[in-house]
Amino acid sequence: GEIPLALRRALAGSVDRVTLVHELLHDHGTPATTLVPTSAQQLGYVPPISVLAYDLTAARRDLAMVAATMTEIPPLELTVPSNQPERLRIGEWLCDRWQRDLGVSVRLVALPANLAHARIAAQDYDVARGSLVGDYLDPAYFLNCFHSNSGMNRTGFADASFDTALTAAEADPALRLARLSEVERHLLEAAPFIPLYHYACAFLVSPNLLGISANVLEQ
Repeated sequence: GEIPLALRRALAGSVDRVTLVHELLHDHGTPATTLVPTSAQQLGYVPPISVLAYDLTAARRDLAMVAATMTEIPPLELTVPSNQPERLRIGEWLCDRWQRDLGVSVRLVALPANLAHARIAAQDYDVARGSLVGDYLDPAYFLNCFHSNSGMNRTGFADASFDTALTAAEADPALRLARLSEVERHLLEAAPFIPLYHYACAFLVSPNLLGISANVLEQ
């Protein structure tokens, strides 16, 4: 069944993303508490970064709310493709931290990529590793992936008020970015996913190679 909201928020709020990025990614990435990447700030977008920020005290408080309404919190499974060692390490780290910091049992399930993706597409999972790379830089691109009619939505999240607010934001050019920020806040408060980090790219360029310019997709 669906994981209760308070438990989703507890799992999200207990993730120390700074430590994750430093220890597991060697600072090759940016800790993330939002869906829309930080590069969108150059457009004037103000992300709601505090909603799912690391707060172990608040996470334990959310967990206590769950414990008050359930006889026990059932063990969960975290599905991860087995062909990506980095993601396996992160999965192991998350399971360990959730057990140590919250006392919540989450078992890592490593599956061949095709089976993992099939499970995610069928929404046959408790928690699953996912990622999203935007085709272009705009907050609406990322937020639209959680519209109830989106083929990119693999979470089962369906909220008519979210859909309506997303459409309304697009209809108001003057306040569009501010309204999209509120739409993202609404999404993060529902916690259908746990943001971990935004990707980074590193590459070497010979000083003899001219005409190379940086861009947000790093292509």
